[in-house]
Amino acid sequence: MTNFKDDYECEGVELQHQHSNIRPAELKDAEDIVQLMLELGYPCTVDQMKSRLEHLMADQTHETFVAMIDRNVVGMVGAYVSHIYEKDAPIGRIIALCVMREFRHRGLGKLLITNAEQWVKSQGASSVIVNSGLKRKDAHEFYKDIGYSTKGLSFLKEFRK
Repeated sequence: MTNFKDDYECEGVELQHQHSNIRPAELKDAEDIVQLMLELGYPCTVDQMKSRLEHLMADQTHETFVAMIDRNVVGMVGAYVSHIYEKDAPIGRIIALCVMREFRHRGLGKLLITNAEQWVKSQGASSVIVNSGLKRKDAHEFYKDIGYSTKGLSFLKEFRK
């Protein structure tokens, strides 16, 4: 895991709030991350999120960053790196991104993505991919605006326990 300073700033990203920073997530952030997941439509309990974070934090192929404003978590991004059959170098994948509704359109999403991109690059990834739900048109525009292009469709099959 690459450790970034608490006041880490990304070159070329202008943030519209002076008391903000990005840092790796900690277990103590579980309650705040639950609220962010609820905004995305993925309900879970604090205990469930703590368990998930413990697993993710123990896996060096995953990293989670949180955006802080005035000591409050207002956004998060999760990413991982893996090898695939189509390329020699590993690829990165953004697996979660959320900024609290009242803090959107201030540059935090771009800052979180930039941190995740820099982390996956530091892990040897040659590219990064993100999936976004079909109904999330504003997210699609956000990703296009920061340099992502549309590539294919995703399919999901849920397994019953």
